[in-house]
Amino acid sequence: MFIITLYLNVADNGVGRMILDSGMFVKAILLILLGFSIMAWAVIFHKYRTFKRVEDANARFLRLFGTGDFIRDVIEKCAKVPHSPLAGLIQVGYRELENFRSEQGMEARLDVFRQNLTAALDVRSTEEISRLRRYLVFLAVTSSVCPFFGLLGTVWGVMDAFLSIGVYGSANIQVVAPGVAEALITTVAGLAAAIPAVIAYNYFVSRLRGIIEVVDNFSLEFTNAAIREVI
Repeated sequence: MFIITLYLNVADNGVGRMILDSGMFVKAILLILLGFSIMAWAVIFHKYRTFKRVEDANARFLRLFGTGDFIRDVIEKCAKVPHSPLAGLIQVGYRELENFRSEQGMEARLDVFRQNLTAALDVRSTEEISRLRRYLVFLAVTSSVCPFFGLLGTVWGVMDAFLSIGVYGSANIQVVAPGVAEALITTVAGLAAAIPAVIAYNYFVSRLRGIIEVVDNFSLEFTNAAIREVI
């Protein structure tokens, strides 16, 4: 019932009537742009929730990390904040620390431990950041591609307007209006899909940089703490 009502409202609207009366090529472009727009907004809402959850979890984990015994509480702290990338880092670092302790009887070297720990933390941090970066590329693609789809529809509408002039031998408004209208509609649709995507992409990239900074700082802090633990 809602879809039928929405369709009738669009049909009664001037812009809606132009869309319904447009050619199949323009309608196909508008459907493509609509698909991009829907997917882009889905990604925007999903990434907003994900980034907020991760940032809140990181803040909580850092508060927990600064209290209690470093080693004894490490697993318990990680269990309390499963959404924090820092929890994954500390679990990897804790395994490297345990491996070093088990190898001390084999004359394990502290510099080798530092290298192994740093490498393990780097690998895990890369995995965590890659997970957070997932789907952001779709926003970049949407912001880049949709204006070109709109431009394609614009060119098609202008071409249709000129063809109408050739067919009817007249350039009055009744002849050129349908083609010009199609051109303007696709232009607006392309920009409407691209503008939110490019704004959201830059916004999330900025927040991602902040998370990367937190992860890098924590990796360094954890490495120093682990070294002090084994000295």
